[in-house]
Amino acid sequence: MERAYKALQRQYRGAKLHYGKGLTETGETRKVGDVFVRLMVLERSELKSAFRDSNFGTAAEANRRIEHVFNELARRTSAGTRRTVELSQLFPESGSSDNGSVRILLLASAGCGKTTLMMKFCPLMWANNELWSDRFDLVICGELRNAEIRGASGLGDLMGGWSRLGVESTDERQRIVDFVADNPHRICVILDGLDETKLQTCSSYVQALVRGEELSGIRLVLTSRPCDDVFNLCEAYPFSKRVELIGFLPKDVEVYVKRVLDEQKA
Repeated sequence: MERAYKALQRQYRGAKLHYGKGLTETGETRKVGDVFVRLMVLERSELKSAFRDSNFGTAAEANRRIEHVFNELARRTSAGTRRTVELSQLFPESGSSDNGSVRILLLASAGCGKTTLMMKFCPLMWANNELWSDRFDLVICGELRNAEIRGASGLGDLMGGWSRLGVESTDERQRIVDFVADNPHRICVILDGLDETKLQTCSSYVQALVRGEELSGIRLVLTSRPCDDVFNLCEAYPFSKRVELIGFLPKDVEVYVKRVLDEQKA
């Protein structure tokens, strides 16, 4: 167990972001922790999203749309129809619902940062003992666009293969599997890009995991763009919580750009 934990920590601490020539002069790679800025996450009770259209079109259209999103955000939060969700509060308090799975759906339009947030930033924070470290012994991330993840037949496959984690012996693998079976609420699985694949093309293990039928008691986060297939899944297999990632707060946009450009100058 310790070997797998340390291997995941090393993997997450090495997470980086690549910026093309549009923002930096030559295209740069940055460590996630050096440039990432807090994103706004709202809890939502309704299924349909107010921000479904991810095609911004021209720059003028993009500016008008961004202004609309922030105005709508201000209206809804001030009216109390949605509440902001801190990442530390994404899951129920330890000890509550430990006998049942907690499945969270995080929706966001294209380009809002859901993959960076859930696949790079949150795992990095966990690895650095700054987020969920008292909640989870393992945080496992997988992209559903990856054929190996879609075809996973067990926990080892979700973690990228036992060998990648340095877990070679059958006995050690079994100890990890047994620990997860006995303590599923201490395991967080994040699957990114539900909208980028058809669930029926995934292995029976992954399908059961997404529907909450595998590893009872586990904490699962699914990310997706809003789409009919995901809404249908919500109706057939209700999630414990649905949240929507809006993106940067207006005051944080300048902070983010400065961090990227200042790193470039350095």
